[in-house]
Amino acid sequence: MDQRAGASMDHSSLALREHQPLEFTEAQRRLIRDAYANGASDEEFAVLMEIARARRLNPLLRQIHFVSRWDGEKHRPVWAAQVSIDGLRAIAERTGLYAGQDEPEFVENPDGTLKLCRVRVWRRDWPRPAVGLAYWAEYCQMARDRTTGKSRPTAMWARMPHVMLAKCAESLALRKAFPEDMSGLYTSEEMGNAPGQASPPPPQVVPAAPQPTVVQRVETRVEERVSVPGNSASLGPLRVVARVPPNAWLDYLG
Repeated sequence: MDQRAGASMDHSSLALREHQPLEFTEAQRRLIRDAYANGASDEEFAVLMEIARARRLNPLLRQIHFVSRWDGEKHRPVWAAQVSIDGLRAIAERTGLYAGQDEPEFVENPDGTLKLCRVRVWRRDWPRPAVGLAYWAEYCQMARDRTTGKSRPTAMWARMPHVMLAKCAESLALRKAFPEDMSGLYTSEEMGNAPGQASPPPPQVVPAAPQPTVVQRVETRVEERVSVPGNSASLGPLRVVARVPPNAWLDYLG
C-alpha cells in the first residue's frame, strides 16, 4: 500500500471528524441545563443544544452562551444562543482557510471620543481581507443612571471601550469571511441593543385589603367573648356590649 495514499486517507478521515457534529453525554446535558439554561423549556433547550451540536461549540468551554431575554412582543422571556468571540475564532480556525487578522484600528471624533473600530480578517484563498467596521454610536450598550436619569455606557463598555468595540468589529469581519460557517451567530457585545429585547414590565401592585383599626380590632374581641348567661362554656349570639369612643381607647392603650 502506498504510504502517501495511506496518509491521504488519514488526513481525509481527520477532516471528516473535524466537521462532525459535537455530541454531548446525558450527564453533560444535565450539567449544561442546570448551569446555563435553568428555566428554559424542554423545546427551547433542545433547540439551544442542537445549535451548539451543529456548530461544534461547547457551552462548558464558554464558546457559546444560552441567554434569556425579555421579548416585548411575546410578553415573556425567550431563550437564545449567543456565541463568544472565542467561539467564532474556533469556527474560523476549523475551516482551514483562516489566515489571521490585522490589529484593530480605532478612529476618534474631533473631541477625542471613540468613533469606530476597523478589523481586517484574512482568508488563504482571498486576495483581499474581509473588513468589519463597528461604530461606537451603534454598538455601545447604554443604561440609565438612576441618580441623574441620563443614559451612560454600561459597566463593561465604560471600563473597556476599545476591547468591547474591537470584539464587535472582529465579529463582523469573521462573519463576512466565513458566512457559510457563521451565519446567524452573534456575540453578546453585538446583541445588547437588539430590537425586541426591552426590559420586562414592572410587576403589578395589588392594593392590600384595608386592615381594621385598633378600635375595630378591640371591638371585635369584645363581641367574641360574650357568653350565654348560665353557660360559660358556650358562646351565644354575638352582640356588641359596649361602644367606646376612639379617644377613650387611645387613652387606655397609651
